Amino acid sequence: MAQDDGYRAYLRTAHQFLALGQVREAERVILQVADQIPMQDEELCYLRAWCASQQNNWEEVAQYIHGFSASDEERTWLAEGSLRRRRPVFLLNMGQSASTLGYVRESLGHYQHGLHLLDERRMNIPEVRTRLHVLQGDIFLQIGPPSEALDQYEAALQACDGDSPALLVRLYSGLAEAQSQCGQNEEALVSVQQAWELLEGDAGIAESSKERLCLLFGALYLKSGDPARALSYVEEAVRLAEDAQDSQRLAAALLMRAEAQYAQHMCAEARCSCETALRQTSKGQRIYGQLALLCGKIIEANGCQTPDTSINIDEAMHWYEEAQTTFAELDDVAGVAAVSIEQARLLESRGKPAQALEFWKKAYQRAGTLKRE
Repeated sequence: MAQDDGYRAYLRTAHQFLALGQVREAERVILQVADQIPMQDEELCYLRAWCASQQNNWEEVAQYIHGFSASDEERTWLAEGSLRRRRPVFLLNMGQSASTLGYVRESLGHYQHGLHLLDERRMNIPEVRTRLHVLQGDIFLQIGPPSEALDQYEAALQACDGDSPALLVRLYSGLAEAQSQCGQNEEALVSVQQAWELLEGDAGIAESSKERLCLLFGALYLKSGDPARALSYVEEAVRLAEDAQDSQRLAAALLMRAEAQYAQHMCAEARCSCETALRQTSKGQRIYGQLALLCGKIIEANGCQTPDTSINIDEAMHWYEEAQTTFAELDDVAGVAAVSIEQARLLESRGKPAQALEFWKKAYQRAGTLKRE
C-alpha cells in the first residue's frame, strides 16, 4: 500500500505539471515510475494520453485510450473512421476518465477540446457532439452554475439525431434538473415526463435512470406543494436503491422520503427515514449535513407539541450544530446560512432573543458572502 501511495504521488505531480501546461516535465515524472505501474492502470493511461494530446500525437493517444473503460457504442466509434475523426471520441473518453479520477475541471477541458475539433470542416459527428454536451451539462450540475448546465443540455437537444434512448433519458433528466435549479419548474416537469416516456418504451435502460427520474418527480412535486404525490415516486426510488444495494443512492432517496414525510407532518416516519439514511452515510459528507439539518427541523416540530420542550431544544440544536460543522468543513456558505436561520428561529420561538440575534447575524454575514460571489 505504501509503495502504491508513492507511485500515486508521482502521478499527482505529473498531473500538476500538465495542469500548468508543462508537458515535458510531466512526461519526465511519469517515466520515473511508468515501468513500476501496471500498463492498464487508468490514471497512468489517462496522464499519458493527456500528454500525447497536448503534443497532437493522436496515434499515441489511441494506444493509451484502450486502458479506459468505454461503452460498446464508444468502442465502435474508436474502431471506425480515420484517426482525424476519432480525435473527439478520444477526448470524450479522456474526459470521462478524468471525471472518474476526480479531475472534474480537466474533464471539462477535454470535452470543450472535443467540441472544438467537431467544429472543423467535415468533422461534425452528431452523436458524439450530443454526448459531449450532455457530459458537460452533468458536470455543471455538480459544480455550477446551473444556467451553464441548462445551456449544455439545450445544445445537446439541438445536436441529437436519432440518439440512443438511454442517452436521451440522461439528457432529459439532466435538462429537468437544470431547469429546476433555475426555477423553471413547469418546464422541468415536462422534461421529466419526456424522459419517463422514453424509459417506459425501452426495457433495456438501466434501473438507475428510473430511480433518478423518480427522485426528480419527487423533488418537483415537493416544490409545487404536493408532498403526497412526491412520496409515491420517492418510495419507488427507495425500493430501487435498496435493490441495487448502493448506500449512497439509498441515503439520497431516504433523505427525499424524509422531506416528503416532514412536509405532510409525518414526523415519526420522517425521523425514522433520517435515522436509516444516517446509517448509510458518514460525517463529512454533504448529505450528512442535509440529514442533520432535517433531523433538527423534525425534532423541533415534535417539540412544539410537547409541554416540556427543553430536551427537544437541546436535541434539535445538537443536530443543527452537526449540520453547521459539516457545511463549514465543506465551505458550503449557503448551507451554513440555512442552518443559522433555523437556529435563530428556534431560539427566538423559545424566548431567547439575545442568543437568536447572534445566529441572525451569522446568517446575514453568510448571505452577504453569497451575494458578493
